[in-house]
Amino acid sequence: MNEPNEKSKGNRENFPDRGRNVTDTFRKSGAGIMETVREGAETAGKAVTDFADDAKGKIQDWTSSATDAARNAGDNVQQWAGDAYDVTAESMKNFAGEMTTFVKRYPMQTVIGAFAIGLILGRAGKAS
Repeated sequence: MNEPNEKSKGNRENFPDRGRNVTDTFRKSGAGIMETVREGAETAGKAVTDFADDAKGKIQDWTSSATDAARNAGDNVQQWAGDAYDVTAESMKNFAGEMTTFVKRYPMQTVIGAFAIGLILGRAGKAS
């Protein structure tokens, strides 16, 4: 009967060592888990930063392209407006020249036509 007591005494004596071993094992496992979590967080943070940098670059490219397109469109509109002005100015100059020629060639008909237009406009203004 002494034998079981001796075994239990040996077990009791080793109990604190076993407890320390279990604690050390959990501590090492916990440190390993924490290191893995930290590395995962760093990797995720780097991926998010890289994604944000790529998105920023693309937005800057698109903005630059849109600005260039708007500038080109503005230049084209300005060119078209200048061309339209030139054509209109030339047409008015030609019209004025033709009217001058018509008045010189047919002075009496021009005076009668101007008088008739004046009467019509006068009556229209008086009626309203």
